[in-house]
Amino acid sequence: MEMEAPEVLVLQASYTNPVHADAIGFVLNEYSMDVMGTGRPLSSDARQQLAIELAKRPYAFSVLASR
Repeated sequence: MEMEAPEVLVLQASYTNPVHADAIGFVLNEYSMDVMGTGRPLSSDARQQLAIELAKRPYAFSVLASR
């Protein structure tokens, strides 16, 4: 029996897109809460500033994927 692979949308995030900025904050917050991170959530200020600060760095990019 052959299974169909789910379609996955992969895109380069736009730091000026509020939906992308929220997604980046969500993902990095999840990493932060892991024991391999700090084990604590990011502050709300840090989450809000992530995309703004990343946008200032010409070498930074983020990739988002979803089904």
